[in-house]
Amino acid sequence: HALTALLPRLGVFAPSREETRVLLPGLDDDAALAALAAAGPRIVQKRGADRLAACEGPGAPILRLTAPEVSAVVD
Repeated sequence: HALTALLPRLGVFAPSREETRVLLPGLDDDAALAALAAAGPRIVQKRGADRLAACEGPGAPILRLTAPEVSAVVD
């Protein structure tokens, strides 16, 4: 609860997919991304091999960012 209370004060928050699942259990990745963005900051959700998803803020569309294919993904 303390972390989500800080969200309105942040410009950008970049949690991993796993961290958003801990913060917002029961929501799928896109729903959790939108819920975090509804608090005000830009959200960049790290999705491992699925790359990134981002949302600019409340009500903004979710953007899926791709990267060139690689033989191995390293975090």
